[in-house]
Amino acid sequence: MLKKILVLLSLSDEKMGFLIEKTIAIASTKQLDMFEQYLDLRNHTLPLLLVKTIRKFPHENSSFYANKIYQNHNADAIKKITQLAHHTFKLSSFLSQHFPHYVLNVLEQFDVLQVENKKTEALELLKTAIEVAQKIEDFHALIVLYEIANQQFYGFSKTLPKNYLTESVKTQDVLFSILAVQDNLVRNAEHSVTNTNIKKELLFLKSYFGSKTKSVQLLAKQSYLQLLSHFNHPDFYKKETLTLIKYVLNEIESHPYLSIVRHKDKMMSLDYMYLKHTRLIIDEKEINSACSKIINKWKTHYVAENTIDTGLFLALSVQGSYLITSYYFNKIPAKLNHNIKETIDLCESLLHKIDWDKEGFLKHLNFCNVYALFLILANQEKKAIKLIESILHQYQQKSFKKLYDGLFVILVMAYLQGNLFDEVAATFSRYKKLVKDDVTIVENDLIIRALYYIAQQKIQGKKQYQQKLDAVLTELRKDATLNANLLLVERTIKGLIA
Repeated sequence: MLKKILVLLSLSDEKMGFLIEKTIAIASTKQLDMFEQYLDLRNHTLPLLLVKTIRKFPHENSSFYANKIYQNHNADAIKKITQLAHHTFKLSSFLSQHFPHYVLNVLEQFDVLQVENKKTEALELLKTAIEVAQKIEDFHALIVLYEIANQQFYGFSKTLPKNYLTESVKTQDVLFSILAVQDNLVRNAEHSVTNTNIKKELLFLKSYFGSKTKSVQLLAKQSYLQLLSHFNHPDFYKKETLTLIKYVLNEIESHPYLSIVRHKDKMMSLDYMYLKHTRLIIDEKEINSACSKIINKWKTHYVAENTIDTGLFLALSVQGSYLITSYYFNKIPAKLNHNIKETIDLCESLLHKIDWDKEGFLKHLNFCNVYALFLILANQEKKAIKLIESILHQYQQKSFKKLYDGLFVILVMAYLQGNLFDEVAATFSRYKKLVKDDVTIVENDLIIRALYYIAQQKIQGKKQYQQKLDAVLTELRKDATLNANLLLVERTIKGLIA
């Protein structure tokens, strides 16, 4: 134990040398300012303090930073500062995601040092950039930096791994080829029959599963899974496929700083695939938990995006449906209330940020419907009504028959929650005229009818509406999979007419 303490104390006398310090040394002032804002927004208090301290006092040793952060530089403080530095470097994934070429910021500083004939400082800066690029596996940056080393610091270049430049070029080419296989097939399949033979491509991708380069390995596995999912390949629903999805998700969460995280659509597709694979076989609470994780991930990493990701959209839809079914006319726990309000903020931001003309009116309709679910849960039924009525009016000349029951069930719920019983009746009449007998989702139709009969029973008290309501309840009781919907109707009856 004494030997371990002495080792830690001796390390505290050396330059810090942590990757987060080196990352800060090469990122631009603007990028670091935005990184600090991100840390502050996400309440990463200690990482933020460490970044600020390193920026203010660069090139200090571990003991100095431990003193600044923990007001101590004993063995325990050195251990904690080491852990904090590692954690903060993982959070610097913000830079890889938002500034995918940030490593090459170093070139301007490097050129200035060269012009000033500060060869030693220029070489140290080059070494720092190479070390960060190697860690995040930014092969484009490595190729540029290695070529500089070859041309201007030949002696240093001799100390680098054998075939370092050619290996980086080869790896970069492999990554490009993996992306090309995925993108070409998926894009072409958007306008063709999806029973395409993808055996050759799957074998190609599997050949890189054992790559020694983490980025190649993970991108090959993600691409393989994406093809299985996109083409509804029978292997997608196998147990081992779910195991692979979980493995890739965990590995990306463990290595969030890797340069491949710049491919946001690829990274988020894994969450969509997880939900697609599991939503029919695991219980609702576990699915709700998985949805929360996806929504939180988006709020943490991709909140600045102006497109709606498929995985996020599915997570919002599934969670919204689960929550409205479980908590309509039911008490919502305080913590869940807080999460719902945060999701509303996210939806409000996306509603105004996304180019819906580009995304398409069907996606816009679906998004507004999902957003309205969360508004009802937060007792903002008036805003939900305004949103749905507005979107129905906006697209009244469009055809979207398959969405009618989904839109009207939310509209009826909102009117009923606001005790607007006459509007419930009027909305039910509009619904019946539009769908006639062409119902898309039976459970939605049953709930619409039940809520209409509850409203009529509330304002008229006629026996015929009670009989019709009883008939709907009987239908719901026949199917065990509709039990949650049955409970929703029973809670509403208790809340309004019992």
